[in-house]
Amino acid sequence: FKDSRTIYTVGDIIKDVRQNFGVTISYSKAWRSRELALKIIRGSAKESYAILPSYCYELERTNPGTLTYIETDAANHFLYFFMSIGACIRGFKSSMRPVIAVDATHLKCKYKGVLFVATAFDGNRNIYPLAFGIGDLETDAAWEWFFTKLHCAIGDCSNLVVISDRNLSIENGLKRVFPEAAHGICFYHLKDNMKASFKLKKWDPILGFFVRAAKSYRLAEFNRYFSMINNERVQTYLVRAGLHKWSRAHCDRRRYNVMTTNIAESINSVLRFARMLPVVHLIEEIRNMLQNWFYQRRDLSMKCKSMLCPDLGEKKLRKRLDAASRMNVVKINDVEYNVLDGDMNGLVHLQNHSCTCRKFDLEQLPCKHAIV
Repeated sequence: FKDSRTIYTVGDIIKDVRQNFGVTISYSKAWRSRELALKIIRGSAKESYAILPSYCYELERTNPGTLTYIETDAANHFLYFFMSIGACIRGFKSSMRPVIAVDATHLKCKYKGVLFVATAFDGNRNIYPLAFGIGDLETDAAWEWFFTKLHCAIGDCSNLVVISDRNLSIENGLKRVFPEAAHGICFYHLKDNMKASFKLKKWDPILGFFVRAAKSYRLAEFNRYFSMINNERVQTYLVRAGLHKWSRAHCDRRRYNVMTTNIAESINSVLRFARMLPVVHLIEEIRNMLQNWFYQRRDLSMKCKSMLCPDLGEKKLRKRLDAASRMNVVKINDVEYNVLDGDMNGLVHLQNHSCTCRKFDLEQLPCKHAIV
């Protein structure tokens, strides 16, 4: 039980006692022994909440810039918790694209509750955890409190985009705390909702056209795929969901290549065993995970000889460089060029970092037209 990832059930205990000692014990005795072992190692769930303020004090003392908040009710009972490690805050402010995916997942310890997660992508397409929170349920009040504390950590972030599922409490809390931020929804969740609502099979061509429309950069490309969705009810459903929320071409801000909440859901998956732990052990598991990730990525970056990130930067640009070598260029002036690629072509403005294919504009990485 010292390793939170080890699954050791009551049935396993009964079997091991029978094999090792030749004794058959009852289910209740095996269950009580399991609970006693967990209490010896981790303490009780109630004690864990009692020592949470002391843990937060030490966490802030030993990790400069770390922010933790604990909210209690009038009877001093636990309501909400928030944590953002100082290194995560500094890294996000200095180096990350302003796109945050938020999600929540259920805790499995004695007092239940939900774990709130806010994550970003680093330049190498790795998960970059920004903040964590704990609350009772996914309510308007809980999400608003979490966003308020997140605002304390990152401040007013220009061009901020927050990606989530279609939870109304997230949207309501976001409007109150980050009124200037753009709210995008995960197109994968929208696709699943669409499949359930209209009883579509996974091989239905409507779903393929929807995915292509969602990922399109140009409005003309979006319109072409959207018009191929030959179901008026589905089209109406998607329009009501808000084209600017799920379509990259219609988005009010840059969401780069973050089209889903997979980064937040991946965090939930990594912590699937830790979510069974008492609150302090859960937070310590998160802190330990972040420490390992920061060390591994720092070690990788020290070995990197290029100014570009190996995966997202160098590999992607080298692929585009290969495509660019087959194109013709017509110079208009010192900053504008018309690039003929045999398809929709691209009008590049180098000074504005823009191209009519819109990849340069929305990704902020040179497209194949800009490269040539």
